[in-house]
Amino acid sequence: MGVFVLRIAATGETLCTRRHSSFVDRPFLDVVDILRGADVACTNLETRVHTFKGAPMPVDTMGMEQSYQQADPFVADELKWMGLDLIGRSNNHGMDYGAEMLIEEAEILDRAGLLHAGAGKNLAEATRPTFVETPNGRVGFLSMCTDFPPHCPAGEQGQLTIGRAGINAIHHDVKYEVDDETFASLSRLMTELDMKKAVRDGQVLAFGQVFEKSQQNLAVYTPSAYDVGRNCRAIADAKLASDYVIVHLHQETEGHYPSERIENLARKLIDAGADVIVGDGPHLLQGVEIYNGKPILYSLGNFFYQSETIKAFPPDMYLRGGMRPDALPQEAIEYRDAIRSGRVKKDNIRPLRSGNEYLEWHEAAIADIVFDNGRLSSIRLHAVSTYDVKRSQRGLPRIADAETSTRIISNIASYSQPYGTAIRLEGNVGIIDIA
Repeated sequence: MGVFVLRIAATGETLCTRRHSSFVDRPFLDVVDILRGADVACTNLETRVHTFKGAPMPVDTMGMEQSYQQADPFVADELKWMGLDLIGRSNNHGMDYGAEMLIEEAEILDRAGLLHAGAGKNLAEATRPTFVETPNGRVGFLSMCTDFPPHCPAGEQGQLTIGRAGINAIHHDVKYEVDDETFASLSRLMTELDMKKAVRDGQVLAFGQVFEKSQQNLAVYTPSAYDVGRNCRAIADAKLASDYVIVHLHQETEGHYPSERIENLARKLIDAGADVIVGDGPHLLQGVEIYNGKPILYSLGNFFYQSETIKAFPPDMYLRGGMRPDALPQEAIEYRDAIRSGRVKKDNIRPLRSGNEYLEWHEAAIADIVFDNGRLSSIRLHAVSTYDVKRSQRGLPRIADAETSTRIISNIASYSQPYGTAIRLEGNVGIIDIA
């Protein structure tokens, strides 16, 4: 039997906390039809599915801007009902409640019949691909993450030590190049703070970072050769055992354009044998690149966005926000949104969703990708909106109306221009013509 036409439905981030199989409106069912109509459908599960068995990670390692994710086990069954097959688990929330949560989540996903990758009891398990059988080809699937809190990465097993549970992390070394004026200011600051030993010849160690004298102010990221290498080997190995390989890549570039380090990494993964790179992480839409005949979807946005109805948070999160440890979940959400929008100033926390950006967190796309006998044939982008004025109804993916679809597709087309990718609007759908 030969490999024929394979259809992939790719989505971005899923932060799902509620039941959705009870909804019967056409815009929602249109989303369901797209997923079920594909040979295989994938998403990144940024919600953590568990029953609070694991202990929450401390704020010290979570970071001041992080929240804690949780959804009940029924969410896995709901996602399976919807038509999803492949679940990426490697993201910055992968270890919100530690190893016990990570193991419980795997059991819940297994029971629901969802195949998953990107997290495990050790690094080998977190790196390992999973495979799905379809009438039109066998598909390998991997999940990896480039931006994460320090408690998230899985660890190797040693000769005398067990491996560490966690996600499939790709580390980057970062140093900051700074011009003469900035270097002089940093040097003076560290000296006046009685930390003059941090000032070296042409280098300042400040705030846990290396600042090096240069001609300009620039962050220089160097990916871990080991992390990139082991993932490229895993992709190449998966390609030998399958007809197509999909990689979910979680990255947290701010804004609508990925950083150069993400672009370079995505292309390396294609060179290693990946057929599709599905990006997520910025919570915003980014562009599409066709690289060597293979699509890189840098960010498809929030497919579900229901993290505003999480039923409980650790007291750490309440205390961090200056609230009582017995605060209620919606009180915390209200306060978090006030800080993120900039209405309330909180030290150490940036306003992440000022202006129209909050509404953009509710705009996404589903990529309907078709391969014909191994060759990319077409990509159709379906605009999705999850916004509702009421929090109780917000976050469910629905095919956007005509006006919103036009805006979303036009924006993706604009973000794709640097890659030479042309996207035209046909009805309410974005069409990428494949040369």
